[in-house]
Amino acid sequence: MVINRGGIMEKKQLDDTDYGFNGIKNILNKHDINYASWIARQIHKERGGIELYTPNVEGEIYLTWGDIYFVDIKFVNQNNKEFKSTVNPKELEDIIIKIEEMRKNYVRQMSEMLKTNFREEE
Repeated sequence: MVINRGGIMEKKQLDDTDYGFNGIKNILNKHDINYASWIARQIHKERGGIELYTPNVEGEIYLTWGDIYFVDIKFVNQNNKEFKSTVNPKELEDIIIKIEEMRKNYVRQMSEMLKTNFREEE
């Protein structure tokens, strides 16, 4: 990204903690996953990442100094089953896709339940 400072064009430097966050955003964008549909925020642990909350998953994912992602998440609807592991970018991509599938399934189930309940009340 180029920014203008007092008439001088210069390239914006990435902070060390932006790399992990941007890598995760790239995966989300690649699969048309709307980042705004997750409750997530950028974290600055090691080389950066996200803290996330979806109906099924909560935790954090960040890029370590060894250029490998660390995933520390709990599956809320599965007795808080935990997953803590270092993963490569392809494995991270698979995990993110699965988290989004779980979120979409939950939203669909809640939508169907609400439709059914409101029909019964009519």
